[in-house]
Amino acid sequence: MTHRPLAIIPIVALFASSLMALPASAANGLAFDSVNRFVMGTDTSSLAPGTFDADFQAASQPAPQSHGGMFGAMQNVAAGMQGMMQHGTAERHYIAGTKERTDQVASQTATILDCSARTLTTMDLKAKTYRVVSLDQPSSGSGGGSSKPAPRPTDDGSKVAIVVTNKALGAKDVSGQNTSGYSSDMKMTVTKSNGETNTSDMSVTSYYTNMAQPRLSCYGGRPSTAAPQMSMLSSYQTAVNAMRDAKGNPRFTVSSSGPALPVGMLSMWDLVTFNGERQASILTERGNVRSITDADPALSVPSDFTKLS
Repeated sequence: MTHRPLAIIPIVALFASSLMALPASAANGLAFDSVNRFVMGTDTSSLAPGTFDADFQAASQPAPQSHGGMFGAMQNVAAGMQGMMQHGTAERHYIAGTKERTDQVASQTATILDCSARTLTTMDLKAKTYRVVSLDQPSSGSGGGSSKPAPRPTDDGSKVAIVVTNKALGAKDVSGQNTSGYSSDMKMTVTKSNGETNTSDMSVTSYYTNMAQPRLSCYGGRPSTAAPQMSMLSSYQTAVNAMRDAKGNPRFTVSSSGPALPVGMLSMWDLVTFNGERQASILTERGNVRSITDADPALSVPSDFTKLS
């Protein structure tokens, strides 16, 4: 058995069938802002809900562009990465019907994923331009090649076992929302059909609202990223998916003690610590939560934007 607390667990195909046909209700869409921050070190005792507004403002600042030339551009990128690691990434989210929009505030860019039209639209909010690509576009490595659609993920036969111990932390107002807090110790083991196993140990503190988290997914969605915090969040999301979808699914086994987690509800604050040789944490904060419908203007490209080929 190998112990890989920071590894991306490659079992996306396992959850595709359970996520594909679960669009958010048009009448119950949500919009909210968020900050994702990578926290190094073992002492997270100073982290607590209540600093969203200041953290969102700090993470929203654009990367400095004070250097010119080729080497200057490299310095600008390095400065931007340093700022992201220090303050995190600020995002705005809109999800309703079969559409999901995510804005990267600092870079002034956005994407709209439309599972019904099977398109991904990328927008430059500063230049007021956009591009649209099909989720079924041909997969060609570098300009030429195949005219066939990109292959959809296949089921690799993996099984997921979760052992979780929960503790209630009580009620708390977080960013103007009534929440219930929980701390959890999780151990997730993924076993592939060939017998290979990967184990992740996580300690989680979350504050959940009583609002359902809208979700949708369709094959060929948003491009993946190699950022370390995204890799870690992928492992945590795998555990959440397993706990949410375990009932009646022989692939998922969940053993829990303590109060049941309100999995599937929108959380306002999550601190996920990955235990192991390289302990690190991801802090996700949310705020400015509001209801929207699938007719919200944010889910469509503005009329004054120019389409690029």
